[in-house]
Amino acid sequence: MLPTGVQQVESEELVLKSVTRKDMGAYLCIATNKVPPSISKRIVLDVHLFLLLSWCYLIVKLFDGKA
Repeated sequence: MLPTGVQQVESEELVLKSVTRKDMGAYLCIATNKVPPSISKRIVLDVHLFLLLSWCYLIVKLFDGKA
């Protein structure tokens, strides 16, 4: 089953967006144009997680109330 929830797609191109580690595994691509033979290829999807951490620095100025 594809990450989109469907089991089969008939298209010239397959684009998988926002895949997660749950989508990792082997997928089978079968190309045919109604003229034998059909060609199949097993594609393995690996998902590598890159963490992007963003730090915000808050500068607090303390005033003693004197003008």
